[in-house]
Amino acid sequence: GFGVVMAWITVLTALLVKGLATSCAREMAASDHDGATAWRAGLSLGIWLSLALAVLGVGVSPLIARITDSEELTAQLAIGALGALTFGTNAVLLAWPTGQRWYGRQALAQVAYGVARLALVLGGGIAFGITGAVVGYVLAPLVSSLSLVARIPRARSREAFVASRRA
Repeated sequence: GFGVVMAWITVLTALLVKGLATSCAREMAASDHDGATAWRAGLSLGIWLSLALAVLGVGVSPLIARITDSEELTAQLAIGALGALTFGTNAVLLAWPTGQRWYGRQALAQVAYGVARLALVLGGGIAFGITGAVVGYVLAPLVSSLSLVARIPRARSREAFVASRRA
């Protein structure tokens, strides 16, 4: 049961975690414009994409449960689909330190995610079974995002941006 739910979450979040974060970070790193501009474009796309995937995922969860002969997992599949929101949030936030080439901060966020996922999945699973484990898995990206939100990008004037590139 848990494997079916994890596969479902992986399918829904693959585009967000790999595609969105990577493309946003690359644009920030390679751009001649202020990195905050590229990051904000990625944020806007990430919000809409996350919402669309979450709604789609929740909507088709009963069908996926029926197809996989796992009707008892319908609620867990729907909860897992909400992971599109939490993984999307984490992906866009993670693009900021990566695009700015702050690899230490990126590594800290990745470690925080691994620890949060381990603790929340195990704790949720022990306390509440498969539903608790799924909820823990879905919440882990938000917990790890706390290491990233302390530094929210601010837009700079074009002159300040050019001056910072010369320094």
